[in-house]
Amino acid sequence: IIRAVSPHFTEDPVRALRAARQAAEFGFSIAEQTSRYMHACREELKGEPQERIVAELRRALQAERPSVFFRALERAGILSVTFPELSLLIGKTQPQEYHPEGDAWQHTLLVVDRAASKTANVAARFAALVHDLGKGMTPKAMEPHHYGHEQRGLEQLAAWDRRVTLPKDWLRAGRFLIEQHMRAPLLERPGKIAALLLAIDKQRSVLTLADFNAVIEADHHSLPDYLRHGERLLAAMHGISGKDAPKELRGRAIGQWLAGRQTARLVRELAALRAASRSGDAGTV
Repeated sequence: IIRAVSPHFTEDPVRALRAARQAAEFGFSIAEQTSRYMHACREELKGEPQERIVAELRRALQAERPSVFFRALERAGILSVTFPELSLLIGKTQPQEYHPEGDAWQHTLLVVDRAASKTANVAARFAALVHDLGKGMTPKAMEPHHYGHEQRGLEQLAAWDRRVTLPKDWLRAGRFLIEQHMRAPLLERPGKIAALLLAIDKQRSVLTLADFNAVIEADHHSLPDYLRHGERLLAAMHGISGKDAPKELRGRAIGQWLAGRQTARLVRELAALRAASRSGDAGTV
């Protein structure tokens, strides 16, 4: 149990975040009196340098279960002053058949813990945390549906960055997952699948395919076959280069030729994977 030894706890308001972060790191609970001390830091936290808050967030995201950090802040009544964009998710209803876990806040905490179990990349864990950020701005009349929450999520993330200045790799990973998390499991057209895989590959300095898959699977409970076999498909597509284009092609025509050839290669690889799966040899391909 994390327990403050005196009221002097409140002299440094960031101790409130530190207590929540240590609860996540060590799997401890927080004593009720300490939670009240944390609440007493509420007003001072509003003026605290954001760099200190981001530093605690980074360490919390490295924990085995980051959700413990956020639940502790919520319980102490300080989530809305430390991470107001996240606090707006509380009470945002969702279709129960798809989200039996509850509102958008409960879903977000579940997803970030699931993602954390599959990737140690803090940028990917942050992306899991913000993937549904836009649901906090859904008009009440639209609930439990959240049409267009991707665009609202990008706007909310931009507002958070203006308020705090987020690490650039977090921001880049967060934007990408907000944009792609709804469409990725639904893609069927080969050209769009090829384009998304190549786009993920371009993100690899901050977010690898494995990181992307960790968040998508945490959100949707499964992966489409093109993501499960994404490394093989990318390797096949990278086997074709613009240098192989007919010499008479110029400019954009080379890019169009390359995209067409890469998509055709992807179609063949997917067909081979699916055929092997039907024959029971999926483990060998």
